[in-house]
Amino acid sequence: AVHDADFASLAHILVKEGMEVVAVMPSTAIGVQGAFKKVQVNVLQYIPPGTVGASEGARWKWVMQGDGSCTKELLNDPDKDDVQDSDTLIQRFLEAGYMEAASDPLVPAIVKTFMAHSEGPLVAWPSGLAMRDAHRLLARTPRLK
Repeated sequence: AVHDADFASLAHILVKEGMEVVAVMPSTAIGVQGAFKKVQVNVLQYIPPGTVGASEGARWKWVMQGDGSCTKELLNDPDKDDVQDSDTLIQRFLEAGYMEAASDPLVPAIVKTFMAHSEGPLVAWPSGLAMRDAHRLLARTPRLK
């Protein structure tokens, strides 16, 4: 996960080299988001648990496409209240290097995994749907890249 706008300069170099860059960060990091958007980096936001707007009553979802673009769509998913096991995801992401510590945010690790495996679309928020999509990817991908 990106925690500092200083990484925007590195991301800009990658963009100039023709690489597609996606920065995943909390929706509350408005200043950092601006730094990345300024250098033409795709920014995927997630809403940290406990943040205003992270309620179960949400009526929309953020969907990341395989090309890294994001759309905000109406939430009409019957599984929206489906609680997923995060311990299994955390363990697999730690083993594959998508997380450094079990306390790292889960959604950025999910996004990294989907991007590395050229998967999409991914419901990146609400986080329960992101975890559901991650479990589906892990079920069909026994070994992560």
